[in-house]
Amino acid sequence: MAKLSRTERRKKELRRRILQVLLLLLFMACVLVFAVGGVISGRQKKAEEKKKKEAEIAAEEEDLSRKRQIIEEADFLAEGYDYDAAIELLEKQRGYDTDTEMINAIARYKAAKTNLESKDVKDVPHLYFQPLIVDPDRALSTNHLTEESVANNNAWMTTVDEFEAIIESMYDNDYVLVSMHDLVTETVDENGVTHISANKDLKLPPGKYPYVLSVDDLSYYHQYARMGFADRLVLDEDGAVKCEYTGSSGETETGDFDVVPILDRFLTEHPDGAYKGARGLICLTGYQGIFGYRTDISYETGENLTDYQESWLHANPDFDREEEVARAQEIADALREEGWEFACHTWGHISLSSDNMDTLRSDQLKWQTRVGSIVGSTDIMAFIPGNDIEDWHPYSYDNDAFAFFKDQGYNLFLCVNSSDKYWVQLQDNSYRMGRIACNGLQMWRNLNGDTRFNVFEDYFDVEDVFDSHRPTPVHQ
Repeated sequence: MAKLSRTERRKKELRRRILQVLLLLLFMACVLVFAVGGVISGRQKKAEEKKKKEAEIAAEEEDLSRKRQIIEEADFLAEGYDYDAAIELLEKQRGYDTDTEMINAIARYKAAKTNLESKDVKDVPHLYFQPLIVDPDRALSTNHLTEESVANNNAWMTTVDEFEAIIESMYDNDYVLVSMHDLVTETVDENGVTHISANKDLKLPPGKYPYVLSVDDLSYYHQYARMGFADRLVLDEDGAVKCEYTGSSGETETGDFDVVPILDRFLTEHPDGAYKGARGLICLTGYQGIFGYRTDISYETGENLTDYQESWLHANPDFDREEEVARAQEIADALREEGWEFACHTWGHISLSSDNMDTLRSDQLKWQTRVGSIVGSTDIMAFIPGNDIEDWHPYSYDNDAFAFFKDQGYNLFLCVNSSDKYWVQLQDNSYRMGRIACNGLQMWRNLNGDTRFNVFEDYFDVEDVFDSHRPTPVHQ
């Protein structure tokens, strides 16, 4: 083999060293790649672990939030004395029997339930109202209305301020709102006959007392337009029932301007003021529609219209009865969902008796087909003030009007009795209840010491409630 020259040996050595350097650099690069990859992989793993941990924490927080929300819902039910529903709600939750908070909540409900006592359904007061005066400066002033209109408003209506003070006082005096149907048990025998008995399961804590509240004529009659009353019931963006009201300057507002939304708001804030979510009873006529909507067929046929109705139709040439009925139906559905109930108050706001059965039957047919078809069936008949189908004697089937109403499915009957703190007749075939008028005339009589009308003392202080805007004396 030929011997390499010095120059060639140097070149060869240089190439070898370069190769070594390149190999070293390649090795270092590989090490670096693996190292960086490991760091990245470690970071990714840590990121994934962190993300997983955060997801676990979020899930735990969501579960905790949901549990707290369910317990709040149960507490709300329990505040309204529906302990069974509160217990049932918690016991439906997975793992409730190992969760300390739920176990403690259930124990609280059961303890509170054992403290309840039955209430006598014969000792229950019933307060009733008309649509409320929003603006006394209009409704009670001869600067805006005739003397006759002011006198009627002053005598028969209640102002918003008075109503708010009354329900606040009822609450402060430990009265709890109940439904008419909370008072009785209705059973049907094998012959299809309905029997009425006292509800023994109406139980409240000691020192709490049940009462019933109703509102009449929630139709927003034409004659009260622009008098300082609400115009109609509407739904807000959350689906809650509110009132539409036109102010003195012609501006339209939506808010709590009448019995329904005011009571709803109060009882939402004070759930212990109502038994199992009870609300009031709405006693409806139908001749001018319901809830401020002109639902009656007479608006379409033009038959037997009053001057007020004709004027309204003239001012509303685009009137569509089907649309009015649809909107009233939405209101009725929302009211039932909130706990309100309905009663027949006669279609034409008329007196009924066995002496004129033709009128009674005709009026009832109109109510069932024109009002009941929208709000649903009811077994409550609320006679107009000053009217009943019997005197103080109990109802019997010898009374043709009573027999007719029973045949129509009515079991609960309301009259007006403003001279007794409560008045009830309970029979196997009916529950009859007197209602106290909470209006200007009744309160004025009380203020002036008429002992026949001293019925409010257990419920509210008339002197504190009576609206100073009222012109006095208040005349009938």
